[in-house]
Amino acid sequence: MAVATTPLALQAGDQKLRIVLHTVDGLRQSPRAPGLTSEPRSFYGTIEIPQAVLDDLDSYHPALRALIRDRLQAARFTGTDVTVTDQSLTIAHLDMALNRT
Repeated sequence: MAVATTPLALQAGDQKLRIVLHTVDGLRQSPRAPGLTSEPRSFYGTIEIPQAVLDDLDSYHPALRALIRDRLQAARFTGTDVTVTDQSLTIAHLDMALNRT
């Protein structure tokens, strides 16, 4: 079972917000080799917002505040589906896709 903790930095204006993405390999019906390919691989994810960020949320850039309040409901932990290929990472609850360039 693949488990990972990945720090993410979100930026709006000149302000960065550091959050954590925890993932665990999704349930599979057939064997699959380790590593990433062009075939999408599903993970169960949890987005973690540090308590210090939640305690001081009003000091953050409006776009970052909106992301945390509106999309993540200002929760410390939010479950999300994560899909990964060798070229992209998609975090469903953030409606965010990161592409390898």
